[in-house]
Amino acid sequence: MTFAEDLVAHLNRLPAAPFLFVGSGFSRRFVGADDWAGLLRRFAEPTGNAYERYASAANGDFPRIATLIADDFHGVWWDSDAYADQRAANPAPRGRTSPLKIAIADYLSDAVSQLPSSGLLVDELAMLSKGTIEGIITTNYDEVLEHLFPDFAVFAGQDELLFHEPQGVGEIYKIHGSSAKPESLVVELEDYERFTRRNAYLAAKLLTIFVEHPVIFIGYSLTDDDVREILTSIAHILTNENLSKLQDRLIFIHPLKGEDAQSTVGAIVQPVSRTWCELNPSMPLTDCMGVTPGTYPGPGSTSSRMVLNNEPPRKAPNLCWYSPNFGNDPASTWSCTSGDL
Repeated sequence: MTFAEDLVAHLNRLPAAPFLFVGSGFSRRFVGADDWAGLLRRFAEPTGNAYERYASAANGDFPRIATLIADDFHGVWWDSDAYADQRAANPAPRGRTSPLKIAIADYLSDAVSQLPSSGLLVDELAMLSKGTIEGIITTNYDEVLEHLFPDFAVFAGQDELLFHEPQGVGEIYKIHGSSAKPESLVVELEDYERFTRRNAYLAAKLLTIFVEHPVIFIGYSLTDDDVREILTSIAHILTNENLSKLQDRLIFIHPLKGEDAQSTVGAIVQPVSRTWCELNPSMPLTDCMGVTPGTYPGPGSTSSRMVLNNEPPRKAPNLCWYSPNFGNDPASTWSCTSGDL
């Protein structure tokens, strides 16, 4: 059975059509969008300061970097002729960080025009847009998904999702805001802190989707903070029985070997299938570590990889493990330093 056949068979066993959960890797692939660092670097340049200066002052934390850039960019935006059109279209920005959000939104307004017009990527997008998709959740700012699914209703930002009554079918939930509404963007530290404070409410709103539908993650790393925090919030709501059902409904689409970065142990060590591990041999053992329930003497009642590193202070145990058969064989464990993990 091919991977495609295996995926179709898996989806056919589930009672509803899938939702997509789309991250920045999707826009990087199809419109050449910047990653987080690239986007911030782009808007550090008009301030006259090197991006590295901001990154150093913020200890590499992207929301903090964005806050520092926004402070300096504020004056540039008001004074420079380069932003005259943006000022005319947005004469009363809401706050000090608003000019940066407006400039980012204006830059991303061109994203749809960057979609490919020929080749394999066009075929991929055509298949996606014709697929049976019940809805989309995304942290992307751009309007590429709206273009691909023009009949879907759009909810931009947490407020629109929390204080409206989504139907759950034919909708796009832009939980970090939309370039069509610059003030809705989650960009700098205060935005992320506000987003995190309300994460439990967002998780409750999304709970029905995760319980009733398979959710296919596209363009995310398994250690992405956005995904990890939402899944953690949802996991806190579910019973153990429903959490077990949820595991079977989460599907991650990953780049080919050699295209994905090595991940580190994070707040959740996720379950992965034998098929997924076989298709992604470049992933580290922290993801495909082959530990089955009862074979790993880790924290938690089940001593399985689902409880490894799942509670504060979230430190990896001082153990190494190995299984040659992707979890079908009991894992061997031995003492080692954290650097060996």
